[in-house]
Amino acid sequence: MKKPSERFNIFDSGLIIDLMSGKTFSTNPTGLVIFRGIIEGKKKQQLIDSLMKEFEIDDKTASRDVEEFIVELQSFNLHEH
Repeated sequence: MKKPSERFNIFDSGLIIDLMSGKTFSTNPTGLVIFRGIIEGKKKQQLIDSLMKEFEIDDKTASRDVEEFIVELQSFNLHEH
């Protein structure tokens, strides 16, 4: 099985290509930061910290964004937890 970093092509535009399935996805800048962080192996709090720094948002907003994005990834079978 490919490592996550080899499984996906990720473009700055928000386009994500799953090389295993051939499916494509798109996301906004927030999702892009979260997705790249997951691919890099960051833990949940690190993802939250990345969002807070990148977008100058509070902890509560960043936490909600990370949670919602992970649920979305799980619905597409792209993230296990």
